[in-house]
Amino acid sequence: MLKKKLKKAISVFQWLLTTVLVLVVLLLIFTAFNPVKSFQIFRVMSGSMEPKIKVGSVVFVQKVKPETLKEGNIITFTSREDPNISITHRLIATEEKEGQTVFKTRGDANNSDDISETLPGQIKGKVVFSLPFLGYLSVWIRKPLGFGLLVILPALLIIISEILNIKKAIEKEVEKKYADAKDAKKKFRSLSLLIFFLLGISLFQIKPTNAYFSDVVVVGSNTFSMGWWADETVPDSEVDLLSDYQNTSNFNVNYTAFDSDSGVKEVQLYYSYNFGDWQLFGTDTIIDNEFQFTSPAGDGLYEFFTIAIDNAGNIEDDWNENGILEEDEFPFGGDTFTTVDTTPPVTMLSPSDLMAVANEQLYNGGFENGNLDGWTGSGNGEHEVVDTDNQTGNYSAIIGFKDIVPSAEPAYDSIKQTVSLPSVITSTFSFWYRLLTESDVSGGFFDAFVTPIGSDPITVAHDGWDDVLLSDENLDWKNVTYQLNDLEGKDIEIEFKVTQPYEGYKTWGYLDDVKVCAATNSATTTTNFSFSSHDGSGVDNSTINYSIDGVSQGKYTLPFTLSEGVHSISYSSTDEVGNSETSKQATISATVAPVDFGVVLNEFLPNPAGSTDIALKPGGEWVKLYNNSTADIDVTGWKLKDASGGNLTISGVVPAGGTLIIYRDGDPDFTINDQTETISLYNDSDLVDSYRYDFATGIAEGKSLKREPDGTGGWKDPEVGPEATPEPTPEPTPELILIPLPEIATELASPSALIIAPEPSPEPTPELTSEPSLPPDLPIQEPIVIEEILNETAE
Repeated sequence: MLKKKLKKAISVFQWLLTTVLVLVVLLLIFTAFNPVKSFQIFRVMSGSMEPKIKVGSVVFVQKVKPETLKEGNIITFTSREDPNISITHRLIATEEKEGQTVFKTRGDANNSDDISETLPGQIKGKVVFSLPFLGYLSVWIRKPLGFGLLVILPALLIIISEILNIKKAIEKEVEKKYADAKDAKKKFRSLSLLIFFLLGISLFQIKPTNAYFSDVVVVGSNTFSMGWWADETVPDSEVDLLSDYQNTSNFNVNYTAFDSDSGVKEVQLYYSYNFGDWQLFGTDTIIDNEFQFTSPAGDGLYEFFTIAIDNAGNIEDDWNENGILEEDEFPFGGDTFTTVDTTPPVTMLSPSDLMAVANEQLYNGGFENGNLDGWTGSGNGEHEVVDTDNQTGNYSAIIGFKDIVPSAEPAYDSIKQTVSLPSVITSTFSFWYRLLTESDVSGGFFDAFVTPIGSDPITVAHDGWDDVLLSDENLDWKNVTYQLNDLEGKDIEIEFKVTQPYEGYKTWGYLDDVKVCAATNSATTTTNFSFSSHDGSGVDNSTINYSIDGVSQGKYTLPFTLSEGVHSISYSSTDEVGNSETSKQATISATVAPVDFGVVLNEFLPNPAGSTDIALKPGGEWVKLYNNSTADIDVTGWKLKDASGGNLTISGVVPAGGTLIIYRDGDPDFTINDQTETISLYNDSDLVDSYRYDFATGIAEGKSLKREPDGTGGWKDPEVGPEATPEPTPEPTPELILIPLPEIATELASPSALIIAPEPSPEPTPELTSEPSLPPDLPIQEPIVIEEILNETAE
């Protein structure tokens, strides 16, 4: 009974194997001999048609007339660039161009149509169906292990089996009684080995190759042949063309690799960054024709080439034939190149007559993009953007060691950025910082540097343990402003750095509102403006969108004109690869060009200490004028105007090389705001000078804004010092008073008598009158007195 069941099971299994053998033979016939000329089989080794056709599938393609194809069909066609490359994509449209039909295609997994249109002569056919995973098996069989297991080993086993059969035939009579059973086992074993052998051959033929061993064996009435080729030919590979730019750091680098003999074993991808040395990126042993490139050096120009190695050990471009690719065998140029650009453009707003930057020149100085775009971090700290502690806006940058404990002595952390300064106007570098520590003896400190390219660094700020213990009073936000004198038209590198000299202690700093901008603080002497954008991949100025005072102006095309006054301008642009700039804002005080009268605004006190803004002099707010000329200038009748339109009529004389203080003196119409203000000086209708400032937190009591040096320098942010206290204004030299003599004096040799007024005591007020008059404390001699004196002398 058991013997019967076993015999039945063997019979069923043999039937299944026979069926598989028939299918394998059919697959072999199709792949090796292609009896049905209208069908072809291709291996799919990239994922552009997923999920419909998986990577590693085998597709069966039926030859059809191109005019019968419909939208939605999956077709196989040859590449325009290389007819040896076949592509399988979906047909999405058929068009007529220049008298012929063209086909538009796209991979199901792609976001855009194929760049090249397909002509009827390129089409190989329509995909009828696909079988998954057989493609991987066909690749594996080209490797030594796969070729040996599915081709060589079954063939050898068949040969050995037949040799044993011949040997046993001699003993046929002896073992005749066991013939039936042994014949069945022999057939079963032979059939299994034959299936493996034929399956291996058919899979091998999916991609035609001549890599096989050779031998002939004749055993009895059976003849078996095997063959192989000696492989001394190097493989060939090439990187497919890439687009000029990539707006992502991670992208596919596709390649083709071919070996006519033993097959490709592996492909290596090399890259060069900004024309530097070649670096090995990775090795592909699956031969799936693509690398996932990650831009290890960041934004910049990348060149690529590939090196293929076949299963016989031949290396592409191994001209020295030593089995190693050496540096002198690297190509001078790659197969293709692309520029990685993930950084948005930077748009500048400029007075069009000077083409000098009027707005902030530093990229992402407020960190409102939520990242460190534009900055380069270094050190072993935690430089990043946070929203937990900030001076303005929603974000600030942290550098140093807050959550990370330094494990070295000393430890440091920093961020840097290079800025190009305009050549026409002087710029100012300003920022807010806050230095923190976990204890008052941690020893850490903060530095800010400005380094003109090619020169030594300039220390702009230095704060920390070696100056003063980091007590609670030293931990508030602080503002620093540095005038970038004599650096016009140069490139500078700004750097913020936190240093912790001792292992195990924490020190960190916050940065916010970092600016490099025109020293005039966006106050201009023109009403004509223009935009310009700068970017690594290029940017078209027509992509700039802008608005003026909340009203959209659409796309920027030509320089535009502002009306006189203060305006809020918003603007942004998009570069050629699709990176969009975060909208920026600038406040511009646009005025006509001033007339040079020699007098300029020199200092403001917006927030007087110990008195109200509107107090009578010498208290209250005041403005100081400076005379740059060599002659006294009478400013009586001139006016000071504020941003709201209020004005103050002034009087007095500004001495040559000296100053005159104009007090508000209780005037309710004129105001000097301590947060945002524009103060202008007019002589009748002519603008003489103007300055605008903007401090979100307001100017503290007793702090003034002033030029440094007087009269000609840039404006310096509020500072406590002697300049915040008005010094007495020098009085003009007293005038000579001429008094006519009566007729009795005609006999004198002198036609008149002079009475010289004594030098008056200094007045508390700096206001001067232009009308000549005697000081009030000088007694005036009556003419009769003089007459008496003269008469006595005449006698």
